[in-house]
Amino acid sequence: MQNSDVKIVLNGGKQEMDSATIPIQWFFGDEVIDKKPAYILIIEQDEREIRCDDPEDPIPLSARRGRRYFVKVEQAVHFLQVFSPGKHRIACLVLNKRYRDKKRRKEFLMKDDPFDFTWNISWEDINKAEQENVSENKQHLPAGFISVKTIEIEVPEELFAKKSETAFGKALYSWINRWFETIPRDQCQYRARYIQSVSATLSLNTSNGVFHPRRFLGRLFNIYS
Repeated sequence: MQNSDVKIVLNGGKQEMDSATIPIQWFFGDEVIDKKPAYILIIEQDEREIRCDDPEDPIPLSARRGRRYFVKVEQAVHFLQVFSPGKHRIACLVLNKRYRDKKRRKEFLMKDDPFDFTWNISWEDINKAEQENVSENKQHLPAGFISVKTIEIEVPEELFAKKSETAFGKALYSWINRWFETIPRDQCQYRARYIQSVSATLSLNTSNGVFHPRRFLGRLFNIYS
């Protein structure tokens, strides 16, 4: 039987999304309240990260990908920003008071690289815990685990700026990402790369504190070659 002792309300209960920032609220039944929940660990993943699930791999990449947020239960609401359109899944793990220790919370937020968290949290265990309505610790769930609720959402394309299809827009996209091995994860990462690329180009075209616009424009428009 699916867990009914944790209720998650997204976007105030409205079906239509008018923003990429979504309010999340949580409500607990008596069984969860009796276990004195103190924190919620929110995990959000987009479609590409969901595809990292691999039933043949005991610890698939999806156990380390996504975005994670620790939130105090007493806060009652968290505003979650999503960075790309399409399918997303969200897990809200209810945890006990041991996570009042900031060092314990940091363990689950540490990263080995920009994409992968150090601590694995298995979506297979998350789904099993929710379906079976159990609170015992699973191998790849945090100690102090009380309960969990998951939800899937579809984020509309119109909430994000569309990628330019013009020749200049395509060339600019390639120029901005030329130093990176992967495409940008989302609009925010693309904008950050844009700023880095322009800043680097400006510094390359400045000598003795004087900016050389011809040199800058020559390198900028060299993206067509």
